[in-house]
Amino acid sequence: MAASAPSSRASSRTVIMEDLRRRIARLDGAPAAALAARGRPDDVLPFGVGAVDRALPGGGLAVGALHEVVAADFRDRPAVLGFCTVLAARLLHARPGPLLWCQAEGGGDGLAPYAPGLSGLGCDPGRIVFLTTRDEKDMLWAMEEALSCAAVAGVVGVPARETLYGFTASRRLALRAKENGVTLLLARSHRAEGSTAAATRWRIAARPSATPSRRRVFLPGLGRPSWHIALVYGRGVKPGQWDIEWDDETLCFAVAAELADRAGAAPARDGANALRQTG
Repeated sequence: MAASAPSSRASSRTVIMEDLRRRIARLDGAPAAALAARGRPDDVLPFGVGAVDRALPGGGLAVGALHEVVAADFRDRPAVLGFCTVLAARLLHARPGPLLWCQAEGGGDGLAPYAPGLSGLGCDPGRIVFLTTRDEKDMLWAMEEALSCAAVAGVVGVPARETLYGFTASRRLALRAKENGVTLLLARSHRAEGSTAAATRWRIAARPSATPSRRRVFLPGLGRPSWHIALVYGRGVKPGQWDIEWDDETLCFAVAAELADRAGAAPARDGANALRQTG
């Protein structure tokens, strides 16, 4: 019986991936042959904030690369997930196909994408395939398989623990991402350290939102999501830090508005409304 366990697990993985490929092809509206023949884009995803884009080679976040998004503090984990969510919204706006949100059990401190919140941030939940894996090993495998499909708009990875992720694992993911032009956003904890093959590493902290100047239909009384972001590593980048906010109507970032009344500003530690607590 013990000898059949690996075979059974491999078979289960094959079934899962075949199902994902069918769902991706259905969402994208293209046959499998057309998906395989699609060219590999070589472009960037601008932030829309001049100071940030000038710090990046090519004037934006490289598409078809691995990017690490790290929490500045343990309390900033939801902010990291919110930041990955709006980057995913920009990817979905710029590229066809679905996005895979791959999360290990327990990853994200029990937070998971919430459809109404995703819509409120300009991220189409109908184009997101959400996959929960049993452990980090399965998550790394699933992300690598997804990066092998050029029809995928992007991949977001949310590990629970990072015992296996290191330079070797990141190199495999980075090579797959580059080969097929698929962008991977990896949400890492504040304990992240060591060298990896990531194209960029960002350190994210939540900051209070400015009081809104007009009524927001979806989130009345709450200001735009806002972060303090630091570009701490990357090939050919100019490290720096900025305060930015997200405009869900234009699907662009902007320089964060100054706070006129800190006491009245909406706190941002809960990371955004695109997430819900599970478990």
